Amino acid sequence: MPGSRDNNHRKIMIMAIVLILSGCVMEQHMPVLMHVPEGFETLVLDFSSFTERGFLFTPRSYSGKYNSIGMVEFKYNVEARLVCKNLNAPSPEASSAGIQQLEYYDWDVDEIDYQVVLEHAYKEAQMMGGNAIVNFKMEVEYETLQNAPEYPDVVIPVVHVTGFVIERYYPYHTEPLPDAPTE
Repeated sequence: MPGSRDNNHRKIMIMAIVLILSGCVMEQHMPVLMHVPEGFETLVLDFSSFTERGFLFTPRSYSGKYNSIGMVEFKYNVEARLVCKNLNAPSPEASSAGIQQLEYYDWDVDEIDYQVVLEHAYKEAQMMGGNAIVNFKMEVEYETLQNAPEYPDVVIPVVHVTGFVIERYYPYHTEPLPDAPTE
């Protein structure tokens, strides 16, 4: 039966193509890291718009006269969306075997907008009656949120902010802080 032999070859060919393309999905989804180029990641926080409004952010203490208001602490996470993505168009062999296109799910995770975080801290301090946050700290942690087994987990950056809210007396203290190094 020569016809059944051709059908067997065709089935083997289709299975081989499916296996190869499945391997591509794995490789596409989990690439092998071969090289990490040298580079810089710079974070610049611009406090000037807050200074213009008479507000102070500082990672240090404040040596002028002030009223203690309270503590501010919050966490901010970016938005992330699970989306269906397509791999490159299938090969002609895969198309002839009935394979249209391979799809997989992955996360689109937004970048952190640090000015949004600063604006939120400013508004919280203002609502409390403060005009400064001293001992200001902002740290980024990465949190993994588990998903259903058939979908990938997501890793999102979470910004953790803490500080001590004060009301500075006017005129504001502008001399160097006493614990500044002197030589």
